[in-house]
Amino acid sequence: MKFVLNRDRMKSLVSDMAVFLTHARNGDDPRLKSHIPSETADVITNFQHLLDVFREQTVQRARSYLEDLQRADPRHPVFEAISLLAPMQRETWEVHHTQILAWLLNPSRPHGFGLSMLHRLISETLSNQGLLPVEDLDQLQIRPEFRCHEDYRIDLWVECRLLSQGTHIPLLMALEAKVRAEEQQEQLSHYDQAVSRWQSQHAKNAIVLRIFLTPDARDARSSDENWIPMDYLGLARILWSVGRDRQDAPAYMYLRHYISSIYQDIYGWSTPPDVVGRPYDLFHLFHKSGEALRDS
Repeated sequence: MKFVLNRDRMKSLVSDMAVFLTHARNGDDPRLKSHIPSETADVITNFQHLLDVFREQTVQRARSYLEDLQRADPRHPVFEAISLLAPMQRETWEVHHTQILAWLLNPSRPHGFGLSMLHRLISETLSNQGLLPVEDLDQLQIRPEFRCHEDYRIDLWVECRLLSQGTHIPLLMALEAKVRAEEQQEQLSHYDQAVSRWQSQHAKNAIVLRIFLTPDARDARSSDENWIPMDYLGLARILWSVGRDRQDAPAYMYLRHYISSIYQDIYGWSTPPDVVGRPYDLFHLFHKSGEALRDS
């Protein structure tokens, strides 16, 4: 799990450092005393002042971001108070997230988004890897909780045929999602074996996308293959980029409530974000997930 150094943690570290330095300076150990400058108290005071100034500027920028977003996209899920999964107390159950994702990606389901979400997810992932542009997808098979090993089920297994530059290419997207859980030992390696079997049955130009979906886009540890890290903020951005202008779709509100679940239940955000208490949430929304107002 990545360590996020926010203002409260930083101030706690500064406080601990002050206690240590005071003890070292007033103590009997000459080895410590020799490393403590007499100006230490002033340095700590100035550092705390710097933190306060930085926080004030951060709050101002976060408030500006939120106001800009509200003008550009007033129905953005960051303003939605209802979490889809919270009433069922299934906020962090991975199987629920991947079942919802499988439903949204499947064009045969009655959500009204057609093939758009799967097309956007595959297109962006391929583009980020420097691979082919996607013109169309067909021959779809979307399998949530796909049993690829006697002891393992991969969260989402998608087979399709990609049309790019006039050529049809087999494509497999294998997605494993984690919310709170960690990888089991050799878990992704077992999935790799299933991927290898699929590759052996298809043309040499077949494309494989392995996606490892986590809150912090961490790297996979139980495989030597190229599992592409993705965070839920990036997934939410992709889903909303398709659904934002489809207010006529039957599942439009369902999508808003699910993305709100991501913000509230996975990341612990309030809706709308608390720009004073937690201004850094807005920076995650706009920077870490790659979201920008120019896309609105």
